[in-house]
Amino acid sequence: MICKYCLEEVKEGAQRCPHCSSWLIEMKICPECGEEIKPQARICHYCGSPQIEYEEKEEMEEKLLSVSHKIVSSPIGALFCEGSLTALFLQPELRIERGEIHVRKWTLFGLRTYDQKISINKIASVRYLSGVIWGGIRIETFGGTISDIVINGLDKEEAQKTVSILDEIISGK
Repeated sequence: MICKYCLEEVKEGAQRCPHCSSWLIEMKICPECGEEIKPQARICHYCGSPQIEYEEKEEMEEKLLSVSHKIVSSPIGALFCEGSLTALFLQPELRIERGEIHVRKWTLFGLRTYDQKISINKIASVRYLSGVIWGGIRIETFGGTISDIVINGLDKEEAQKTVSILDEIISGK
């Protein structure tokens, strides 16, 4: 057998050329970084991106876009945890819809809103924050895109449910 890169003779069945270290098996191209990788690779060893088939990726994106969930702080929990009288009347909320997370908090008695929006693909981790009476959620992002998203004063069970939904989504990315 002859190596197609260096034209040296190689033993039959070899996967790599001993002369030039080129792969002799048919390789595939990573869609993220463009480097050649083994066809059975699940993760690119150059850029770390998962190598999933197009159909799997399409199915995961469809599942991601179909998730819809909303959680709102309790009035008293929001008052004490957020430290704002406005939160007693206009409670902070977190919505998951169309592959994004939206957090809205009101200030100045509802005259101004503080909105944060982030794509689920930018989430690094999600943590449940346990308090004595209420719970909370902390969402950490990749690469300093925005500061951590924190919402407190939530019903503990609802907060844990939301964290498990987000964990399921980001583990399936």
